[in-house]
Amino acid sequence: VSQVLHDIEKKIIDSLQKKSEQTPEQLSESTELSIDQIRRGIEWLRLKELAQVKETSKIEISLGQNGIDALKNGLPERKLMDLIKDEPKTFDEVRKTLSGAGFNAAIANAKKNGWIKIDK
Repeated sequence: VSQVLHDIEKKIIDSLQKKSEQTPEQLSESTELSIDQIRRGIEWLRLKELAQVKETSKIEISLGQNGIDALKNGLPERKLMDLIKDEPKTFDEVRKTLSGAGFNAAIANAKKNGWIKIDK
């Protein structure tokens, strides 16, 4: 069975002959085709059974800015618990120790988790 190949398919095949396993991004770079053209071409080749596609998923977890701050300085909730463990404090006293977003995060998370109660 004779199959006619599109120019996109030809470029992808040429690149795969040089390096058999490539990501769509690598193929896009080596063929100078857009990522959409690569995806389309890969699907055409796969349907013609001229290429095998391995789909993998890579999930990475890293610290955000708040995580870096918490690692360096401690969690705001932990600071709050340490501050009030011996006796109740007023909002103003807590706010002096925990600044800005740290104050809000500490109060919100500690309240949500039932670690503190707020009396007026």
